[in-house]
Amino acid sequence: EFGSQAAHPTGGTVWAEWVWNSARMDTIEDNLFPTANNAAAIGLAAGSYASMYHESDPKFATLGIEKWRCLMTNPTGATNSTNIDCGSGVGAGGTPPAGLATYQGAGYLTGVEPGATTAGKTKEYTKIIPDGLLTPGAHVEYFFRKSDAPSGLTSIEYGPDTNFVFQDTEGSNDGHRWQEFSVLPDRWKDGAWAVADRDAPAPACMLYIDWEDRRGDERFWVGIADTIGATAGSYVSGKPSGRWGAHNGWHARGDQDITVAIATDPSIAVYSHGGQPGTLWDMFGVKASESSTTSGSLGSRATTDPSGFQTGKKNLNGPSGTMLRQYYRVLLILTGDLNAGNIGPYVDKGDNDVGLLQDFANTVAGGFPRPRGVWVQGRGFVEGQVTGGGAGHPTFPTTYFGAGLASGDYRSYAGNANDIPDLFTFAPVHVRVDKPLGDTYGVLSSCVITDDVLTLSGTFGAAMAAKYEDTGTNANPKIASVYAPSSLPGTNDHPMLTIVDGFRVQSLGTRATLQSGGLMLYYWETIVNAFGSINCTVSSGQPVGVGDQPNGALVNFLALRSENPFRKDMAKITFGITRKEKVELKVYDVTGRLVRTLANREFDAGSHDVFWDGSNDDGQKVPRGVYFYQLHTPTYVSQKKLAVLTN
Repeated sequence: EFGSQAAHPTGGTVWAEWVWNSARMDTIEDNLFPTANNAAAIGLAAGSYASMYHESDPKFATLGIEKWRCLMTNPTGATNSTNIDCGSGVGAGGTPPAGLATYQGAGYLTGVEPGATTAGKTKEYTKIIPDGLLTPGAHVEYFFRKSDAPSGLTSIEYGPDTNFVFQDTEGSNDGHRWQEFSVLPDRWKDGAWAVADRDAPAPACMLYIDWEDRRGDERFWVGIADTIGATAGSYVSGKPSGRWGAHNGWHARGDQDITVAIATDPSIAVYSHGGQPGTLWDMFGVKASESSTTSGSLGSRATTDPSGFQTGKKNLNGPSGTMLRQYYRVLLILTGDLNAGNIGPYVDKGDNDVGLLQDFANTVAGGFPRPRGVWVQGRGFVEGQVTGGGAGHPTFPTTYFGAGLASGDYRSYAGNANDIPDLFTFAPVHVRVDKPLGDTYGVLSSCVITDDVLTLSGTFGAAMAAKYEDTGTNANPKIASVYAPSSLPGTNDHPMLTIVDGFRVQSLGTRATLQSGGLMLYYWETIVNAFGSINCTVSSGQPVGVGDQPNGALVNFLALRSENPFRKDMAKITFGITRKEKVELKVYDVTGRLVRTLANREFDAGSHDVFWDGSNDDGQKVPRGVYFYQLHTPTYVSQKKLAVLTN
């Protein structure tokens, strides 16, 4: 009724992938005939909806699947699964519920419901997207539209609202213009496909798994992939091309207000998906993974066929082990801030996520040769598995990643009250000859942002890939990331490459300031250095900015390691101090007014990098002009000039 075109462009005989179709959604109700015991409980659930056709939908009679209504075996018994009979099968050949004659004799089930052909049957409760309809390679984009009037002209609400980017009213931080899901494997990646107006198809070697959908890390990964070359793209006539924006329906140049309506700046909008979200990567999202009632985790196909009342209700939306091994060399898994209840199997969650990951690592036949890579990043992943009780798997992190848990809260464990402690990287995440001591990043740590502190475990050579500041209480080093290499040929104790990080993607960034330059560099180095050996790596060059201290000398200095004038991206400011002391690094305009505080904390002796993205303390881009950046310590003051030619 509210599709994007009144008449199908091909006359209704051929599927058109860019035409929005519509279906009227039903309200939640029980599939039970009323009895003396349950009549009061049966009815509509106000304000709740189910992804099934409403009987007023014009396609209801054609697409509705006829089935028997469910009956209560004992009309005065409990209203639960032990007392419900739905017969067997659907259609004319199905077996009706055993008590059908009794119910009809009592006056129930008389007459035929709309759309059905037999008394006692109904076409209600037909899923809008039925089980088994979509085949591997299918991609679905969808949104919900609610209106109070049949004409749809008053009180309209959208979720997501496709006219905007940020979905504040939807309760989602993922930054979509629509929701989407795909059925793996994504066959659009096959080189046999040629998609008009898109870059040449390229088989994806990485599967990005958003194991905390609706909590916001997804938009961070999309931005990272765009920047480091995991998603090929560019701008043509001011609009994004290639794969940019194909995933979530928008891509801004960086000088636009993406919170305004798309209609006011249509160059932000991307309308065609092209069958794939990225170039290097495909995506699998798990909706509300922390809920025990979520249907369809990664390991849904790896689950043993259920029995009893769940017979025939196995979910098949996840990939099989063969699919994962055949199409992907690396799994990138983000679990965000979740610390239990998202990784199955456990009581009330049968999806065998752990079993599928073990199959990906261990199985030799049917796919890319071993070793394959698995990278998990999340500030509660190890903690949730080790201390999650019945919802965790205590031996999984130790045997799979070589990582144990020292503490689920770095701040209290280390006694470090610094909100942005340093994060130091080591091989293989960092292998740059020009910086043998590794890169230094910043990671958010607060009373509510509790990062995992890890330990080394196993006998297969797990090593520290990153550590937090070694300050305060308890033992050092305080491990933030663990890398475990693949076993030597002929052994099988650890046949994969793995990395597990104890922090979240949203918490990582440039040292002291948490700007995105550091985040991009960390991901670029990890993918190139840790997983490049298994032929799954980005092709673009290293993110701009080196900025080491001059000549390796330990001196006080302040320098700009980016172009001057500053035109785009970020200005990289490097400074050095000869002793540990408090540093203030601030940007001023020509009138002497403070524009941005880049650093105001204690730093160790040595060289340090700070980035400025050209915005003020309120997050707004500064006008073009001349600015001054000033370094101030108790023993040293230096000031330099920077011209800004972007806005």
